[in-house]
Amino acid sequence: AFGVDHLVITGHGADPFDPVTVRATAGAFFHVPLARLSGNEMLASWFAQCRSNVPNVQIIGASAQGDLPLTACDFTRPTILCMGNETTGLSSWLKEQCNALTYMHMQGVASSLNLANATTAILFEVCRQRGLV
Repeated sequence: AFGVDHLVITGHGADPFDPVTVRATAGAFFHVPLARLSGNEMLASWFAQCRSNVPNVQIIGASAQGDLPLTACDFTRPTILCMGNETTGLSSWLKEQCNALTYMHMQGVASSLNLANATTAILFEVCRQRGLV
């Protein structure tokens, strides 16, 4: 729905091939290339390949401790969006790989959103800036 080009999963987490996960994607699962990388070395290599193929690509991490408001990010550029684990967020290593760490301003008593909702909100902002919504 948001025009994602690739999905990369690292470390431990939900099984992307679990029937519940596949059903939840409403069929989109089969239209987005998926890579499962085993650790930081493979991810670093993938980042290097992306930077080589797309020199102006940026890596933006989402973090409650980020220093750049979501709406201040320039998502008109090619972007790799890094989302962390719901419990622990982005690893220190992954934060170091990012060009910037963005956050969403939260109102009320909630301090964060779950991963699916946060990703949806960020991808909506990406599409808004690109004139796709």
